[in-house]
Amino acid sequence: MTACSTTVNIDATMRWTASSDQSWVSISKTTGTSGKSQITISLTANTLSTNRTATVTIKSFDGSQSLTITQEGVQSQIIVPSNIISLANDGTASSVAISSNTSWTTASDVSWITISPTNGTGDGSISLTPSVNPTTNVRSAIVTITSFDGITKTITVTHAASEPVITLQKTSITFSDNVNIDSVIVESNGPWSGTTDVSWLTISPESGIGNDTIIITADPNTTGIFRTGTVIISSDATVLLKTNLTQTIVITQEANNGNENKVVQGDKKLYRKFNNTVFFYNDQTRIYNILGQQLPSNGVNGTT
Repeated sequence: MTACSTTVNIDATMRWTASSDQSWVSISKTTGTSGKSQITISLTANTLSTNRTATVTIKSFDGSQSLTITQEGVQSQIIVPSNIISLANDGTASSVAISSNTSWTTASDVSWITISPTNGTGDGSISLTPSVNPTTNVRSAIVTITSFDGITKTITVTHAASEPVITLQKTSITFSDNVNIDSVIVESNGPWSGTTDVSWLTISPESGIGNDTIIITADPNTTGIFRTGTVIISSDATVLLKTNLTQTIVITQEANNGNENKVVQGDKKLYRKFNNTVFFYNDQTRIYNILGQQLPSNGVNGTT
């Protein structure tokens, strides 16, 4: 309420004094003698949202009288410098100044923002502390400041995304000339897609979000020559963040020239094909036929 004043008539039979118990009340005349008198009581503006009261007391030797004054408050208000705030993705806190004439509380619609303090009265400030944003997506929240009588002010908070990350379980694979399948774990904090630079390699799935496992399949190598290809995993978030992130897996595949291939059968790791007969070799260069029977080292065309 704005500043105001009122007059009070006094009719006394002896000397009197007038006083107030509140500093926002002033009295034009605080003493008087017998007879009729008039005083003016003035009130400063009430900038609070609540009513306030004061007591003016007029005393004389033979008694006193009191006058209770009630001054209405103004409408609650909450003012912040901006209703949009941007936070860095690393968890750095940001301070928000609050200008208010009332008591207030704060709240957020997400769990990743901590507000301190959560309540106050009048002017003050709050600190908004986000947890680290681990994703490649910008995220948002609403912080609400509410007065005791229901007046609200909202702040839209945007939280910056993290730089994309892609980690591969392995970066190279060697296949034999036959059809081969292997798996690779992809660890990422956002969306990604995969492709190959050769037609004889396929991957599944070709895209994902976050951590996943891709299956890499190589067709049989019938070219007779050693060949290589590359699986490329790229972050799809780099388009929005204007960065470039790719990881690669180099695939090598041995040739089938009709004379030798590599297989694994227990501890027997190599074999040669000669006259349609398969012979296995172990680490000690002993030679076994397909039945596991040891043969002399000259039993095949060539040595290990």
